[in-house]
Order: sequence, then structure tokens, then C-alpha cells
Amino acid sequence: MTAIKIAIVDDHPLFREGVSRSLSEIKDFVVVGEGASADDAAALAASHVPDVLLLDVSMPGGGIDVISEIVARSPQTKVLMLTASEEVDTLIAALRRGA
Repeated sequence: MTAIKIAIVDDHPLFREGVSRSLSEIKDFVVVGEGASADDAAALAASHVPDVLLLDVSMPGGGIDVISEIVARSPQTKVLMLTASEEVDTLIAALRRGA
């Protein structure tokens, strides 16, 4: 089986590093990049073309706002949102943009 390439974008370094370390310990997962902003997310999608991009909802540049750009640059990348929010509007906005 080919490893699943994952990128993680969250503006909280300790959280991001913890997620990265945890996923790196799983046999078929490879973390190909990390970032802290919407600009980082777009750049990671373009340069690394991850299979999965874990994206924070609330970060510099806006997680929701960058989804459409990521999907356009890297249509094969699946965008999964990282959030503690229980806001239905946030979920709907993310899904409408391609997450």
C-alpha cells in the first residue's frame, strides 16, 4: 500500500506538532508538511499535493476562506477541518467550499 500523504495547518504550534507526531507514528501515514496560516495551506497544497490536508477553521487568513483555493490547486487533496466549533454555519460553509 502507498503511504497516505498528510499536511497539517493549524496556528497553534503545540497542537499542530502533537497531531503531526501522532499521525507520523501510524505505519501508512507520512506527514509531508506543516503550516500555521491560510497562505501556508495553499502553498502546501500546491507544492506537496497531499492526499489529506488537515485545516484549522480559525487561523490567520481564515481556514474556511482558503478551502476553494486548495481544491482548485490540488483537486485530489481531501480537506478535513480541524475545529472545536459546534457552529452549524461553519460546517455548512466548509462543505460548500469543498471540505
